[in-house]
Amino acid sequence: MMLAHIQRAWLRAKSRWSRSVRARLACSVAVAAALALAALLPARVALRSAASFPHVPPRRLAHHLADFSYHSRFYPHMGEWAVLEESSNGSAWRYEVEYACGERCSGRARVLALDSAHAHRIFVAHRTCSPPPALPWPALCDEWETETVVTGAGDPEGARLEEHVVAKCSWWRAISGACSRLLLQRRDAHFTHLHALFSVATSPAFH
Repeated sequence: MMLAHIQRAWLRAKSRWSRSVRARLACSVAVAAALALAALLPARVALRSAASFPHVPPRRLAHHLADFSYHSRFYPHMGEWAVLEESSNGSAWRYEVEYACGERCSGRARVLALDSAHAHRIFVAHRTCSPPPALPWPALCDEWETETVVTGAGDPEGARLEEHVVAKCSWWRAISGACSRLLLQRRDAHFTHLHALFSVATSPAFH
């Protein structure tokens, strides 16, 4: 009888221990899932920049920025691209393209260019997606949107460019600073190309 009592006590203790282990395991899985989900959720990183282009007509600079054939010079990771749809009238030009952006990576961009008597506005929205290494799923995507305003710079032939870029990256990339560094690298490459093309020596201001 004593042996049966010991056995029952052992089974009760084992059951409580098993429930405790299962509870801790479930808690650990829930925390890991929450961290993984947070890593995938997008965080926003913004950057403003401005630069002057003496002796460059605003219309010429704006039309250069709106032409996607030049974008691969801004962003070396862009490969072959094709226009999916396009429309235009006297003051607006919009189109969408798809492009290669590396191994197992595909991108899309939407461009809208608006001309007026006082300013030229260009809106560009990029989205690039690729799966994790050695896995077919899920697709991890980065997005960034650029709003550019080109106006006169005080002289009849000069242009002033102001840009506002918003990038959407995963939380872990935003917290680690990788998203901000990539955004700055891309804008540096962007302005380096523009300054070389239009022979401008001044540097852009970022903030």
